[in-house]
Amino acid sequence: VLLSRAMHAMYIFGNASTILDSNKSGNWETVIEYFNEENLIGDYLPLSCKNHKNLQKISCLDDWIKVPNNGCTLKCDSLLICGHPCTLNCHPEAILSHDSNEYCFQIIDILRPCGHVVK
Repeated sequence: VLLSRAMHAMYIFGNASTILDSNKSGNWETVIEYFNEENLIGDYLPLSCKNHKNLQKISCLDDWIKVPNNGCTLKCDSLLICGHPCTLNCHPEAILSHDSNEYCFQIIDILRPCGHVVK
């Protein structure tokens, strides 16, 4: 069922030898053989930020802690509609949109018609 349900990608974390050693039904032997033939077994999971194009390699549990959100540790810096850069950590646009000023934290001076300046 696992193999037939994967629509876009599938990652199996573990040791292929250990999986084969505990493989009572023999199903995993075919899967791992196919993965080997197609060069799909590796030592890490590559994560790439769509915004900054940087690559993070996940090879152990501690690596997941180092890459919050979508795998990027840089600042977003995309422009908000007010023209200021987003100061949040990098995030997918689908999760947090830049089409509002909700996340603008810039302090600016606004000159009122009466002559007073407000921040």
